[in-house]
Amino acid sequence: MIRKFCIAALLSCNIAIGQSTNPPTAAPQAAATDAKVIHFEVASVRRNKTGIFAGPGATDDGFSMKDAFPVLLIGMAYKVLEFQRIQGLPAWCNYGGEGYNIAAKVAESDIPEWRKETSTQFPAALQALLADRFQLKAHFETRDAPAYALVVAKNGPKFKTATPGETYPGGFHDRAGKPILGLGDKYEPGSDHGLLIAQSVSMAQLAQHLSSLMNPILGRQVVDQTGLAGQYDFSMPMYTEWTSNHQTEEAAPSIFTTLEESLGLKLEPTKTPVEFLVIDHIEKPSEN
Repeated sequence: MIRKFCIAALLSCNIAIGQSTNPPTAAPQAAATDAKVIHFEVASVRRNKTGIFAGPGATDDGFSMKDAFPVLLIGMAYKVLEFQRIQGLPAWCNYGGEGYNIAAKVAESDIPEWRKETSTQFPAALQALLADRFQLKAHFETRDAPAYALVVAKNGPKFKTATPGETYPGGFHDRAGKPILGLGDKYEPGSDHGLLIAQSVSMAQLAQHLSSLMNPILGRQVVDQTGLAGQYDFSMPMYTEWTSNHQTEEAAPSIFTTLEESLGLKLEPTKTPVEFLVIDHIEKPSEN
């Protein structure tokens, strides 16, 4: 649970390998431009025998990770952040199965381009590695599935519309001092929780963030049905250990309670068309 929560946090925050909100594709494809698609020239894939996890991390010349379960690698390669949406994996691929140490490098001539375009080049490169070393074959299918609708609670939203040109004093800024628009996490020493901070964020962005970051807890995709257009500023407590219900005084309030108390929003069960990645074939890799 902890590892899945940490990886979802990394991916949703665009750390290490980047994240795209574009629909995923079932095979490596070039970008809309004529830019070259970079693949890993060499890759070491070995069973992890220590149980020590490290990564994921894009390096200056490739990618490395320790004790990576195939389900996680596939999720990163195909940008399927909600791992319940990967269907047909054998047990050895899932969490608690077989972990692998991966060390992959691009060709020396591709390093300059890789360093500039790692986040956009990484998924196709990892897809190709999985196809080569794990003999992975997969396709996408759209199915109706349980989801949560993000809606406005009875007493209305508890946040304000973002102001164009806002400087966000005390908020998130880049090295040049320019405000970073979007969602970010802030933690303060001694506090029992962090804060999810939104600087000019849409409800669709919040729903996507909850879908990825909170998937180990919610287990479903979150879709925006608030009817609220525009961009908003807000903050919400984020606890390390969420509970599905506020069962004891010591337990942290659930994500459902926190959303309503902090933002005036609710999560209601619904169904929605969801893209599932279906595994057609996968094999255990031979070590090299």
